[in-house]
Amino acid sequence: MPYQINSSTFPAYSTITLKATATETGGTISTVLFLNASTNKQLCSANAAPFQCYWISVAPGTYQVRALAIDTLNKGGSSATITITVKASTGGPGGRPPPPPPP
Repeated sequence: MPYQINSSTFPAYSTITLKATATETGGTISTVLFLNASTNKQLCSANAAPFQCYWISVAPGTYQVRALAIDTLNKGGSSATITITVKASTGGPGGRPPPPPPP
C-alpha cells in the first residue's frame, strides 16, 4: 500500500505517494518532478493534475524531497523541501519479529 506524504516516517522499502499542488498564471503546468533535494536526482514525476507519483521501494535513510513544477514555456518553480525518514526493519515482514527456527 502506498504511503501518503502527510507523515514523515515510513517503514523500510515502502512505496511513498508524493503529491504537489501546482498552479500557473501565464501558462499550463506540463510536469512536476519530485527530486531528492540533496542530489537533485529525480525520484518520480507526474504529467497531469492531480500531480502525484509513487516513489517505490524506498531504502532506509533520511531524505530531503522537493517538487519542481515546469510549465509549457519551460519555466519552473520549486516547492519547499520536506524531510522524509525511512526506518530500517527490525524483524520479519511488517516489522514483526522473525519466526523461531523449526525444531
